[in-house]
This record gives sequence, C-alpha cells and structure tokens, in this order.
Amino acid sequence: MSENKNARLIRVNSIRWPRFFLLFLAVAIGVTANGFQGILVPVSAGDFGMNHLAVSMMSSAFYLGYFIGTLLAVRLVTRVGHIRSYAVLASIVSGASLAFVLTQSETMWIFFRLLCGACFAGMVVIVESWINAATSKELRAKTLAIYNIVVLVSWASSQWLLTATPSNGLTPFVVVSILFSMALVPVALSRADGPVSANEVRLNIRRIFAISPAGIIGIGVLGAIVASTWGVLPIWAAGVGFDTGSISLLFSTSLVMAILIQWPLGYLSDRMPRSTVVIASFSLASLLTLLATMMPPNDLIFAILTVGLSAGLVLPCYSILVAMANDNAEQDEVIALSSSLVLVYGVGAILGPLITGTVYSYLGESALFVSISLLLGFGVVSIQTLKLMEPSVLILEKSHFVAVPATSQGILPLHENGDAVTTQSSCKDSGNITY
Repeated sequence: MSENKNARLIRVNSIRWPRFFLLFLAVAIGVTANGFQGILVPVSAGDFGMNHLAVSMMSSAFYLGYFIGTLLAVRLVTRVGHIRSYAVLASIVSGASLAFVLTQSETMWIFFRLLCGACFAGMVVIVESWINAATSKELRAKTLAIYNIVVLVSWASSQWLLTATPSNGLTPFVVVSILFSMALVPVALSRADGPVSANEVRLNIRRIFAISPAGIIGIGVLGAIVASTWGVLPIWAAGVGFDTGSISLLFSTSLVMAILIQWPLGYLSDRMPRSTVVIASFSLASLLTLLATMMPPNDLIFAILTVGLSAGLVLPCYSILVAMANDNAEQDEVIALSSSLVLVYGVGAILGPLITGTVYSYLGESALFVSISLLLGFGVVSIQTLKLMEPSVLILEKSHFVAVPATSQGILPLHENGDAVTTQSSCKDSGNITY
C-alpha cells in the first residue's frame, strides 16, 4: 500500500503547468464572484435602507463563516472527496447568492453572508490544497507568486462588475450566482490529482504569542482594518453620493496600489527591520485616513489619495507580518505558524466591522475614519511595544520576503519553507502543536 502511495506522489510531483491551469482559472472565477458579492451586498443594503450596524454585521458574519468553513473543509473532503465537496459548496454559495433578492430582512442577509463565507472558504481550501499537490518543489515559489497575482488581480477586477449591473436589482446577484456556478467547471474538468491528505496543523495560541507577539497583534489589527474597509466603507461611499462607477474605481484602485506597493515594501523589509516597515505603513495609512475626515463632497480624487492609498499601504503588510513572525520561528514551525496567523487574521476581520460599524451608526462618517485611524494607531503602538519582547533578528538571519495571500491554510505549503505535497503521515504528539 505504501509503495502505491509513493508512486502516486511521484506522479503528482512531475505534473506540469497546463495540467493545473484549470485550478488557477477556478480560483480566478471564485475570487471574482466573492469580490463582487463583497462590495455588492453593502451597497445594495444601503440602497434598501438597511441599518448601518446591520450591514457591518454582514461583513463580520462573512468572516465568521470563513473562519468556520476553513476549519470544517478538511472534514468534508475526508468524507466525500475533493470534487464532490467543491461541487456541494459551490452549489450552496450559488443558491445563497440568489437568496438575497428574496427578502430584505437584515437578519436573513446576515445569515446568507455567513453561509457564503463558510462555503467560499471551503472552496478556497480545496483548490489551494489541490494546487499544492500539483506543484513540485522546483515550481513552489513561482506557483505561489502566480497564485498571489491571480487572487489580487481577480479581486481588483471584480470591483468593476458593480458598474456593469444595477446595484439594487436582481441582475447583479444573478451574475454572482452564475460566477460561483462557473467556478465549479474548471475543477470538475481538472486532471490534477488531489492531495493525499489535507491534515491541518496549527500551533496553539500560547506558542504563537511566544514566537512573535508583535506579529500576532499586527495580523489581528490588519484583519480588522481590511474587513472594515471592504465591509463598512462601501456604505459610506454610497451614502455620501458616490455612484457605482466611482465606488468601483475607488476600491479597484486601492487593490492596484496594493499590488504595486507590495514588492517595494517586501524589498525594504528584507533589508531593514520588518517591524519598521509595517509601522511606517500603518502610520502613513493612519494619517491618510484622518485626512479623509476633511474630504470635500463627492471628491473622488481626494478619496483615492486618502482612503484608497491607505488601503493600498495596509494590504501588503500581511505578507510582511507573516515573514516577521517566521523570522523567529523554528524551521519546522514556519508553516504551522503561518496557518495559525490566517485564523488570527480571521478573528480580527470578525471584530473589525463590528467596531467601526457601531461607531459609524452612532457617531457618523467622520467618526468612522477616526475609528479606523485609531485602529491603525493601536497597531503601531502594539507592534512597537511588543517587538521589544522579541529577540532581534540580524539581516543575514532573516528569511526572504514571500508574498502570501490571506486566503486559507491550503496554499501555505507552497511557502519556501513548506512541503509542496501534503502527505499522510503519523505525527508525534507535541505540547505545542495541535492536529
């Protein structure tokens, strides 16, 4: 039996790029659908006159569902296999996307966003673990880089779908449903073998904090900021009079800025303390967010230069914070640590919209920007303070910056210190690692 497994692993290692092009296509379609739904729901909810706090809870519900789906996806795959699991999840999220138009109940919309988050997370885990199985060690870094580009470009492109359809009708939700359904086709047609196993390995919270207290707090704050930006700011943008074209331009420009800024920041983080780069980015983003409180009415350029550039500066910090934490980790802890940080990011993303949404509901738009700025300031102070608790890392001892998307644990083995193929193995019990 073991010989057959080894033979299968050799075939998986030898697989070539065209064989899993379809998996990248599935990622692109799925991320486009999810990105479109992410900006469509708050804008449509605003058009329907829903409470701002309830709309913020929809964003938190999505990330809560994402958190749950990430944890449960492996169990589903173990029961019914990769393609069947993906088909089930894609069908559910496609149906849930249409269910939004059946009711204007805030409670039901919160539930639908939670359901969509859980199903989309499962889809991501399945495809990412599949891509791992289809990647040899020689192609690991290149595959991760391409995957990251596919995610960011698809996310940026999805924002423009808002301009192609009316935000308050049936059509945009039908488009989302169609895209989620189409994301199933490449997976069903793929000839790539799924991973032999998708066992999830994480460090417990005490060990994570011991490795990098600054990293864990920074990741949590970052999750809160990103979720607030895409969950609450669309409500503000629609409320102050921006049309759908302007909202699409604002958020797509933010993502393009993030793509362009990511590599310069990564280059700097390899040549100076990573915490300094993150603190500088957070500080500048905080200042820009404060400037947004003085925004003239319907001034799109001012919004892009403040809100958009702020988001563009913050998004790349995820990979830098992961690298910062990895600098202090043992070689065999790198992937488990990165996997755990994905979950910490999710916790921050759940709490962030609740905080900023509450502030926006009761204190208004200026207080919204102040609250986001204060969250960034909290991140700066926390990282600066907690970094003193960590051992200093020499430049020559640092691992290289690797751009890692904040999607799920499934893609993390493609990291330069990870295993390209997830294999079934018996692991020794450890006080620090949970299975």
